[in-house]
Parts: sequence; structure tokens; C-alpha cells
Amino acid sequence: MTPTEAPPHIEIVSAPRDRLEEVSALWQAMHEYHAELIPASAKSVPLRSSEDAWRIRHGEFASMMEAGEAWLWIAERSSVPVGFAFARVHQGDWAYVTDGEVGELEALSVEPKMRRWGIGSLLLEAVDRHLSGRGVGFIGLRVVAGNEDAMRLYERWGIVPSEVRCLGRTQPRRY
Repeated sequence: MTPTEAPPHIEIVSAPRDRLEEVSALWQAMHEYHAELIPASAKSVPLRSSEDAWRIRHGEFASMMEAGEAWLWIAERSSVPVGFAFARVHQGDWAYVTDGEVGELEALSVEPKMRRWGIGSLLLEAVDRHLSGRGVGFIGLRVVAGNEDAMRLYERWGIVPSEVRCLGRTQPRRY
């Protein structure tokens, strides 16, 4: 698809737990993309393979959906998934005054060749509509270091950095 073509017709559907496996390839592509973005300085902590990471997240996502605390939205083009968003709710934040439940966008992925057509915004709109309909006033998320495209998308939605997560190995100490 080239920028001179019209944007594709996309339908955003709220999907049940049994459709989680349909987003496996999209989730794994996101994980592999993140692996490319992570700065060399952060690669001292090995990344799981996309298959192993998906197996873990699939189990977590399924459990959250079964508990009624998480939801899946799939962006479809001609009934084929081209993107998805997965969000959950949890009790308010300990550091910020968020009152009640807070939404957490656990994953948002759009097929690489379908990016820049507004599909991520359509997915965020579905998540936002659902959360605000539940009375949730705030949403949080994590962005992989170096993912400037994602940062620009979230900032357009008023979602701005509030913390930086760091990860490193523990070191043997000599006292």
C-alpha cells in the first residue's frame, strides 16, 4: 500500500477470549519490532523469543479476560486481523491521584504495512470509549525505549511519559 492510495476500510470489533490466538502473529511481530528498537545498552538483559513471550502473554491475557478485567479489540480488513489492542483495568495508582480504576493498555499492534493509516488511533478510540464508559478516568501504558512512532501516537491522545522503567542485572557486590 502506498501513501497515494485511499486508506483501507477497517472495522474495529470487540473480541471474545477465544479470538486471542488470531492476534498471535501481530503480537509476535510487535515483540520482534521492539527487539530491533531497544538500545544496545539495554540488550544486556536477553529478550525472550517472540514465540515464548507470546505463550506467556497469551496465558496472562486469557486469565485477565476470564476474570472480566480485560478486553480485546481487533482491527479487521475484510475480516482479517490487521491490528489489535488489549487493555485491562486495575485499582488506582499509588503515586498519582487517579480515583478508582485505572486503565492499562497492555498491547497495541498494527501490521507493519498497514501503519500510518490511523488504525492505531481507531483502536485507541475503542479502548478509550470502553474505559470511559466504565467510569475509568485515566489510562497508563508502557512504551519500549526508542519507539518514537508510538510515543507520538500516544502524545496525540494526551498520554504522556510519567515514569521511566529501567531493567538491569543485579551485580555481585564486594564489601
